[in-house]
Amino acid sequence: MVSAVLAADAFAGEKERRTLEGLLYLPITDRDLFLAKVLGAFVPALAITWVGAFVYALLTNIIGWPVMHRIFVPFTQWLLVIGWVAPAVAMLSLGLLVIVSSRARTTQEANQLGGAVILPLIFLIAGQASALMLAPPLVVVVVGFIVWGLALLLLVINGRRFTRDRLATSS
Repeated sequence: MVSAVLAADAFAGEKERRTLEGLLYLPITDRDLFLAKVLGAFVPALAITWVGAFVYALLTNIIGWPVMHRIFVPFTQWLLVIGWVAPAVAMLSLGLLVIVSSRARTTQEANQLGGAVILPLIFLIAGQASALMLAPPLVVVVVGFIVWGLALLLLVINGRRFTRDRLATSS
């Protein structure tokens, strides 16, 4: 969800703040601009995910210690989901939302369009992620590869379609 909010602001926020023209005149390639916007949303989202997972594990073990008498989080599948699958899901949502943001006129419009596009995907993956906690580690790794493959394919396709001309004309 963090990546969705940041991605929705990627280009639509530039349009709203009237800083898009300055961004479009930067001496960088369209691909580099696209990647910068994607990574600008991905890195903070990943950091928040990992910090949240650490706090969750810490609190779960503190609260569960009287019953379990041992540390029980993290376990292998949990680490794989947090370290491998969650970043892939964030990248997949970014691949969709940066393009939505580049076509939207306002951040609000980008958030609404992005929500309609990405929320069903997030609900589907969240439901599957809980099942991944019970799957063998190899299954979790394979699912991660599949999601990463889809995310990277989407980024390559959208990265090739992304141009400053399209961005400027959708303002």
